[in-house]
Amino acid sequence: MIFWREGKAGYTSNIDKAHQFTYEEAVKTIGSSDHKLISWNYLQSIATRQINADHLDWEKIGKEVSNV
Repeated sequence: MIFWREGKAGYTSNIDKAHQFTYEEAVKTIGSSDHKLISWNYLQSIATRQINADHLDWEKIGKEVSNV
């Protein structure tokens, strides 16, 4: 899923960087579009932490943790 970034400045898939809309703000923003409202509490309850391989420093892969 992607969300509007905090301050509605672009998009993010990181829930910690997502803009938290009030109900009234969300209804006004989506208008009559196909977007669906999802409660923040529900999203928090199903969110998982993941690692994006694009962010890995490949020179550190395979080394002992004490050498990183």
